[in-house]
Amino acid sequence: MVLSSKDTWGRTRTQVWRIYSKERCLKEWGDRLPDPKDIIEYKKNWVEKAWKSKQYIKCTPHANTSKVTKWLRKYGTNRLDYDSVYRDTIVVRDPATFVIMKLYFSE
Repeated sequence: MVLSSKDTWGRTRTQVWRIYSKERCLKEWGDRLPDPKDIIEYKKNWVEKAWKSKQYIKCTPHANTSKVTKWLRKYGTNRLDYDSVYRDTIVVRDPATFVIMKLYFSE
């Protein structure tokens, strides 16, 4: 397995693993490097379910998108488990993480 070979979009395997974690990428896509469309499709599938369950937060000046995403990364949430749907709305996949985030950013 060559780690330095780049794909069509100029990404290496180690770059993708750094962003989305090696274990998670291997679990979801196996040994192949996911295309951006694979990642978008993966997020699209669970965002619809999370949206119906109202697992989203509308960002405010107190809790803007950069603060919320920074908190999610610090909390240990993988980038595959949250998505910024609109400019001011973030959807979270895990219900427990969503509840903690909602409590943390409630006014």
